[in-house]
Amino acid sequence: MIATLQRWFARKSPSHLRQMRFTFDGQTIVADGPLARRTSVKVKDIDEIGIQTTDAGPFVEDVFWLINRETDDLYIPQDSPVFKTMMDSFGSFDGFDWKPFTEAMSCTDRQYFLCWKRKSALPR
Repeated sequence: MIATLQRWFARKSPSHLRQMRFTFDGQTIVADGPLARRTSVKVKDIDEIGIQTTDAGPFVEDVFWLINRETDDLYIPQDSPVFKTMMDSFGSFDGFDWKPFTEAMSCTDRQYFLCWKRKSALPR
C-alpha cells in the first residue's frame, strides 16, 4: 500500500516540494503546502544561506536554496517563482559569496554549497 502511494506521488509530483507554495515579500520567506506545516523565516533571522544539490536531476528538481541549515532547514527549489527574487535579495547581503552558488549550478552530486553565514558578532 505504501509503495503504491509513493509511486502515485512520484508520478503526480517528482518532488513533494512542487506541491509547496513559497512566498517572499523581501522581509519574510513563507513555505506552505498540503503535506507540510506552514513555516516562515524572517530575513533578519537568517543565519546561513546555501545551495543544496542532489543527484536526482535533470528530470526532477535538484537545486535548492537551503536556509538555516542547522535549525529550520527551509528548502526552496530552483523552479519556485521566488528563487530568482531571493537570489537578488541575498546577493545584497554583506559577504554573500557567488562562487559557491556558481559551482552549485553545475554540480550533479549531492552536495551543500555555503554562500553566506551570519557573523556571530553582529546583532540581529
